[in-house]
Amino acid sequence: MAQLFLFASYLICMGCLLSAQVHAATFEIGRASVEMPAGVWKQVINSEGATLLDGGATGSIPTDDRIFGLMDGERVVAILLISSSKGGTIIRTNWTNNCASTKNSYASNIAFHVNGLGCARATGRLNTIAYLRLAVPKMFKALEAIEPALPPISHSVSAVVANDNGTMLYVNLVTIPAFAGSSEKPLVSVPDGINPRHAAWADRLAVAIRESVYSMSGKLVIPSVDFVTSPKLIQPVTSSK
Repeated sequence: MAQLFLFASYLICMGCLLSAQVHAATFEIGRASVEMPAGVWKQVINSEGATLLDGGATGSIPTDDRIFGLMDGERVVAILLISSSKGGTIIRTNWTNNCASTKNSYASNIAFHVNGLGCARATGRLNTIAYLRLAVPKMFKALEAIEPALPPISHSVSAVVANDNGTMLYVNLVTIPAFAGSSEKPLVSVPDGINPRHAAWADRLAVAIRESVYSMSGKLVIPSVDFVTSPKLIQPVTSSK
């Protein structure tokens, strides 16, 4: 079974948050050419990683891993985790596509064939630090160090696509609850607690990633990241005395 988004190394610090500001820029990440959404995005991590196949028993696929933060002043209102395989190598791969909704999450299987991988996902409200501890354990300690800048509560909206030649691209948006999602096609049938517009945005992201994976150019245009109210009007959650 292929384990997704295993980050082998990382570089993260508050100083990194203050550098590499992005305004709808395009980044070459592995074989993918990624056009960022508009906004004040700052690169947090640039690392080399690997996606293990069958728990490492049958090898691994080298990846280029990045994390960007969408800034509102000194606060991070959204995080983009991106992991892309590198070009130039063909690795015949049979992916295990475990893509099914649960009572707490939406999932949509968009795989082209039985050996491929394609899944869009959206979750309900999450404790950001607890989620990151499980989702990205290799970078958790570093993210914990900047916890005051992170939203206490968030949603994960993600998609991953891979083909049987070993090309893989994974994108995960961890965002404040005020994320607007997609207004073009809000879904009707989603699990309780899932924002239908978040699920629809995940589907749009999955289609964009699939086009990147199966193209020669690898171009990925990430859908716009908008909010139902200005992040400046959203106050962080504080404990009562």
